Amino acid sequence: MNIELVLYLIDIVANINVAIGLILGLLIIIFIIIGIISLSQWSDTYNKTEWKETSLYKSKSYFLFGFFIIIPLMCLIPSQKTMYMIVGANVIKSSTIPSKVEQAINKKLDEYLTEEKKDK
Repeated sequence: MNIELVLYLIDIVANINVAIGLILGLLIIIFIIIGIISLSQWSDTYNKTEWKETSLYKSKSYFLFGFFIIIPLMCLIPSQKTMYMIVGANVIKSSTIPSKVEQAINKKLDEYLTEEKKDK
């Protein structure tokens, strides 16, 4: 896959994660507002059958459904930094740069060891 496309997709996925957080925040705010409205209309004559018909009961089920969908999505989508690190690790692994770095380090170590032997 083209690296530019991967970097673009990482940016899009990071924005999706922000949008999911905003949706969760809106769900919480809507649930609180509906709860306040329902509690303000509360009376002592409510029984269990009437409770199931109230907007608070219905909104609670929608909130829980949304909550159990959105929270796992937010947890499973890695952060933008993590995605960049994964792409960087894959690029480095597939390139010849690590072997060249290893060769350069070995060359410098060999030079250092030969100088150590000459000094003794």
